[in-house]
Amino acid sequence: MWCVALVVVLGAIVWIYEFTARQAVDGDPFIYAALAKDVLAGKRLYLDVWQDKPPLGILMYALPQLFVPRSYSAVMCFSAVLIATQAALFAYAFRRHKVAALGAAMFIAVFPLTEYGYSWPSTEHFANLFVTGNVLIALSIYRRQSFTLAQCFAVGAFACAAFHIRQNIVLCGVIPGLAVLVTPVGWADKLKGIGAMVAGALVGWLLILGLVLRFCDWREYFWTVFVYPRAYAAIGSMRDVIDLAIMLWRGSLPFVIVFFAGVAAASRQYRWLVVSALVVGLASCVLPMRAYIHYWGNCFPYVALLIGLGLERLERDNRPLAWVSMAALAIAFIPTAGVRVQLAYKEPSNWKLERVAAAVDRAAPAGANLMVCGPMCCESIQFASRLPAANKFSWVSQFQPLWRDILPESLDNIFADYVAHPPDVIAIEHNHLKNAMANFAPDAPDYLRLMRALFDTHEYKIVDNLEGYVIAVRQGD
Repeated sequence: MWCVALVVVLGAIVWIYEFTARQAVDGDPFIYAALAKDVLAGKRLYLDVWQDKPPLGILMYALPQLFVPRSYSAVMCFSAVLIATQAALFAYAFRRHKVAALGAAMFIAVFPLTEYGYSWPSTEHFANLFVTGNVLIALSIYRRQSFTLAQCFAVGAFACAAFHIRQNIVLCGVIPGLAVLVTPVGWADKLKGIGAMVAGALVGWLLILGLVLRFCDWREYFWTVFVYPRAYAAIGSMRDVIDLAIMLWRGSLPFVIVFFAGVAAASRQYRWLVVSALVVGLASCVLPMRAYIHYWGNCFPYVALLIGLGLERLERDNRPLAWVSMAALAIAFIPTAGVRVQLAYKEPSNWKLERVAAAVDRAAPAGANLMVCGPMCCESIQFASRLPAANKFSWVSQFQPLWRDILPESLDNIFADYVAHPPDVIAIEHNHLKNAMANFAPDAPDYLRLMRALFDTHEYKIVDNLEGYVIAVRQGD
């Protein structure tokens, strides 16, 4: 009966996440999903379309589109299923202690809804499926004080998969690795376990390389995955890390971490697990060295582990206090999540952008491609449209100061290619068009300079104007 109730509750959580797809809150999922759409249509990742994510970080967005193409609701539903799966795994891991199981699962399932930066289908949520696997394997090793080679093999494979979604998440392999090292067995067995982890990572990498050969350019894959991250990290600073920490302290998460980590660390059996979860979880969030709040999503499985361990100890020693702590969690998370869902109902925005995409498809000639220019979330138009991207570098966000100096090609070369091979259709927000055609200063945003060059060099006819966007179709050759 308890399992049935869990399935029903998690099913309802999936529906709630899918409902929030009415509201576009961040452009990233649309960028990644649009890239996946083009890859499914035959373009090669990193060669024909480029983004700085590892291959699984893009191809995961292709999976729901195999069933429902160009649907943000489908992508959100897929993300929600992965979140619900993680919650179910934590509930199962702590099944002998119902309060602990409920607390850990509730955190994973509900907490992302409390903040806009966590609620959209992000690569953090996708990678966290593999992080959860490694965290729970580590928990099993600490409980049993033993490990199997199959567990170690899975650790390596999960870490490799996580790395190919977000490189910094590879740290999730450290926790079960440490668990193996502190297990009271001989060093010969420990070395066998470490060897099995390496074997799992190599097998996982071989499988991923198969996907790379099928969907990506392998030379660009190696540069983007192994070289480019150093350039991205180099533009960050300790100031960004401080800003990221300040963002965290605006909510209840730090207090949750401190309280449950303290309770869990009181148990000698799990002390190393708690310490390693804290260190690895925080390092996973700050290593990109950028102040984006959704990076904190990297630590959710580690926090769920701390909550589960803390409530498990309280449930053994003081059951009423365990229920009080569980109630405090619910009070901290559920009302805020309810407000977020209510705003998705009151202020839907994604359907407006999908209307623009439908108008683009109606206006576009056969075989046309598309460029979109506008504020954050304008990428939804590119994703929802049937038209492919007009250029390898298809997002105006890539032409902003953060990106332009670390792109694999110079901005001048990219813009020259745009002018030489102009988009067939441009969907541009009307204020962006107005600013592009005005006598703007030399230090104006680079993407406005590109828009001006395209409209000055080629003849475009405005064929529609709706939801604040102008749709222009190129005339002639």
